[in-house]
Amino acid sequence: MYDDRMFGIMSGFYGFNRRLSKSTVKSLSVILLAFTFSAGAVDRISYVSVSTMFPYELKPEHQYTDITQSVQFAVFFENTFASVFGWDLGVTDSHRMGFTAGLQWYLNDSNRIDPYLTAKFLYKLSDANKFGWRTTVGAEWNARPISNMDNLRFFVESGASFVFDTPQQLWFELIHVGGSWHF
Repeated sequence: MYDDRMFGIMSGFYGFNRRLSKSTVKSLSVILLAFTFSAGAVDRISYVSVSTMFPYELKPEHQYTDITQSVQFAVFFENTFASVFGWDLGVTDSHRMGFTAGLQWYLNDSNRIDPYLTAKFLYKLSDANKFGWRTTVGAEWNARPISNMDNLRFFVESGASFVFDTPQQLWFELIHVGGSWHF
C-alpha cells in the first residue's frame, strides 16, 4: 500500500526531490513481481553479493572517481535469467550512491565459469537524484574447487554507467570484483 507519510519520511531522509505517482509505483511493482515470480523450476533461487567497483569518469571530468561498494540481491526466474536489485555506496563520499534494478542473463549454465550480461535501471541518490542506466559484461566462477561448496561464487565484470543529468555523467566501470552466495 502506498503511504504518503512514509514516502515523505523516506524522501526527507534520502533527499529525493521528486515524487513518483501512485500509478508509476504500482506499475513498477507489478513488473518486478511478474519477472520475479513467473518462474519454472530452477537450480538456484537467489543470490546475495558484495563487491567493489573501480570507476573512471569519462563525462564531465576525465578522472578516476570514488571506489564504490555494492550490495546486490537477485532472484532467478530461470536458470539463466535473474532479476537483480542493488545498492551502490561511494567509499569516500556520496557521489556514487545509487539504487540499481534490472536483469542479468547468463549465456550458459555450465556451473563452472558462467559469462553474463546485465542491464540495469540506475537511480542516482546523491546530488540531483537523476535516472540513468548501467550495462555490464562479466563472468562468474564457481568456487567449488577451493571451498567444496556450490554456493560460493566469485565474479568480475566491466561496463558503463550513464546518468541523465546536466552535464551528462558517464562512468566506465573499469573493474567490478566480488563474491556471491547462491541459494
